[in-house]
Amino acid sequence: MSAYSYYTDRLKTKMGLREIDFHDRLVSIMEKDPERTVRILSLASGAARIERQLIAGLDMSRIELTLVDINPQLIAEAKEKFDSKISILPSVQNINQIKLKENHYDVILCVSALHHVVELEHIASSIKTALVEGGEFWSIGEYVGRNGTRLYEDALEVANSHFTSLPKKYRLNRNPGVLSRVDQCLPNNDCSLATFEGIRSQDILPIFRNEFQETDSMAFDSFLWRLYNLAYIDNYDLENEQDKAYIEQSVDTEIDFVNSGGATTAYWGVFK
Repeated sequence: MSAYSYYTDRLKTKMGLREIDFHDRLVSIMEKDPERTVRILSLASGAARIERQLIAGLDMSRIELTLVDINPQLIAEAKEKFDSKISILPSVQNINQIKLKENHYDVILCVSALHHVVELEHIASSIKTALVEGGEFWSIGEYVGRNGTRLYEDALEVANSHFTSLPKKYRLNRNPGVLSRVDQCLPNNDCSLATFEGIRSQDILPIFRNEFQETDSMAFDSFLWRLYNLAYIDNYDLENEQDKAYIEQSVDTEIDFVNSGGATTAYWGVFK
């Protein structure tokens, strides 16, 4: 287990968070009409790993899955990994200009991709018209924090207070090209200036909550993702009790911050 997996497990446990079981939701949808084909569409599907997990163990002959991605090679490679009984429909599109069949899909989902999108209003309205009555949109593992994958100022202040108190070995920045620099404070660069990373991430929830009814959600992680990203994660050894103690301390600090009104950044949700 990595430091990332360890802190997320501890954080969810200590906060008493209940994960959304999307697989069970899909089972319930299929049970409503045992004779009907269930139509699912995945936006920016990529390798479709999560999609394969969601449908595992279900009657593949009753599922029609549309994979939408701008990269046709990714769609082709993903298709090869699915059970041959499932109907896979490839759709090569830029989701910023997405065009979808109206009143057609039981479930539309997006796994960790909306924070790369500019035309969020268009996507939200397109999803709404594409869903059948009672259909659902699932946002899975989305980053909904500050634009540019930055920490908000209040989160940065608390995170830096913890980070700067750590011994140097935990502040060693191992990112490629950094030459093993010991950071005096946490970097908080705007990644959206050079890429589409977090281009409009803080707008995602307001836009979708305005377009849909949010019926279920789970959110956590205000700043711990910055403490245990690729720059610092290898500084921690879970076999070392002191390393684990520092992680536990940071988890408790995060929980106090969230309980005092701090914004979370990692999101799972169901919209109708």
